Amino acid sequence: EEYERLVGQVIGSLETYWARTMPAELGAPYPGNPSGYFYYRPEERPGPSCGGERAPPRNAFYCPAGDFIAWDEPGLLIPYYIRGDFAAAYVLAHEFGHAIQARLPEERQLQVTILRELQADCLAGAWTRSIEEQKLLQAGDLDEAVAGIYTGRDVPGTAFTDPRAHGSGFQRIRAFGDGYEGGPRECLRPDWVVDG
Repeated sequence: EEYERLVGQVIGSLETYWARTMPAELGAPYPGNPSGYFYYRPEERPGPSCGGERAPPRNAFYCPAGDFIAWDEPGLLIPYYIRGDFAAAYVLAHEFGHAIQARLPEERQLQVTILRELQADCLAGAWTRSIEEQKLLQAGDLDEAVAGIYTGRDVPGTAFTDPRAHGSGFQRIRAFGDGYEGGPRECLRPDWVVDG
């Protein structure tokens, strides 16, 4: 019950935050929330397909074709939740960051996969700061988020151009920190680059 409550609260918070923040901070209209949120259990039945591709096990994703967010519940989100509830919250915030990217004007969208992934981390950091400002962060929540980010890092040696690349642990944590410290505008600066 606590897990389900967390998922609902995080999604509601993300919707409220981005509906307010996109117009106010990013100068872009908010066209509405994603069309749906779906959990799946691959051992029982396949997850929702996206553009003809099957939902990956032990993963979460935003589907631009269907404008929805989905996650493998037993293979990804619950294990993250067991590590710490804010690790699971970070996963949802990262995927919502992809939904925000899709809502930006085309000329403001990044084309390189790894940069899109790091920007989604940055946007998740900006939302996290808003949670802190509401006095809703608990002791250890940021550590849980960082642990979740580090768990999802690329294997050392992953090429920058690999279409599955998300960034090294250092890159991902720094991107999250950029959003946390600088807010959503920092994530969309034309010269924003995460080294490492």
